[in-house]
Amino acid sequence: ESQEAWLSAFQKIRAARQEWETEILEEFKALTEDGEGAILLSSHITSDLEKIADDITFIHRGKVVFTKSRRELAGIGNIDDIMTEYVRGHK
Repeated sequence: ESQEAWLSAFQKIRAARQEWETEILEEFKALTEDGEGAILLSSHITSDLEKIADDITFIHRGKVVFTKSRRELAGIGNIDDIMTEYVRGHK
């Protein structure tokens, strides 16, 4: 019973967080649409990057691995897979 209550609460929090994140990402996008502004977003949530980033810089252990446009990376594959593969090979 308490596990069901916890799960229900967790699901409500997650749904609220997703709604909040969507609103924030839309605001970020609106602020930079004219090309005059920039936002530095540091995130491990690559799905957010795929939604709004123009350029992505991947940093591993304090060193820049690459900077590429989101479109360029999309032509190579899923951003999360690209980063995961790199990290696995450079432990």
